[in-house]
Amino acid sequence: MSIPSDGFPRDRHFGEPLTEREKQVMTYLVEGLGNKEIAAILGTSEQTVKNHVTGVLAKLGVQNRTQAAMAWIRKGILDASR
Repeated sequence: MSIPSDGFPRDRHFGEPLTEREKQVMTYLVEGLGNKEIAAILGTSEQTVKNHVTGVLAKLGVQNRTQAAMAWIRKGILDASR
């Protein structure tokens, strides 16, 4: 983890694009679903969803799901008006 000039630590994956699966997970996360619910929808394990969420947090440079959802909406990746 490096610390840029703004003083906020960043994971080495910060700024990398999200994978298609991470984007799918974010779509459900923004809707307020939990890992277990997302796993059921995607047909995968809850641990796999947790791994995707961890990757998303690192790539977006945030510390929790709420921050990730806000960053996702702010970036215009998801139409927040749905």
